[in-house]
Amino acid sequence: SRSVMDFAIEFQTVAVKSGWNEAALLDAFRNGLSEAIKDQLAPLTLPSNFESMISLAVQIDARLRERERERRSATVRSSFQQWRQRRPSPSGREFVPLGWSSQPTALPVSSEEPMQVGRAKLSPEEWQHRL
Repeated sequence: SRSVMDFAIEFQTVAVKSGWNEAALLDAFRNGLSEAIKDQLAPLTLPSNFESMISLAVQIDARLRERERERRSATVRSSFQQWRQRRPSPSGREFVPLGWSSQPTALPVSSEEPMQVGRAKLSPEEWQHRL
């Protein structure tokens, strides 16, 4: 949907040529806003000048858009987590991210340095799995 900023720019361009007074401009601008913005403005004491009304509407629109992005992001994270929970693991064991288990997890002890690329010994099953 169109941003309040885009609407305000176009509205101001037309308003200059209209010859309307400030009260008429405020009314027309407010009526042209989306229902979501009008709902957010409803409980507020509205500014009495046109520029302040534009500024307030732009701030509200920015916050609503930010919340929508947050909701979409949370939905994507939630969908991924649900997918991981439903997806069977190749080993037959359930995938549980570190720190999510209610059981204490002991880390494997190894004499090798971590991240020694090329020195790991893979089982025949793992070799097959990676091919």
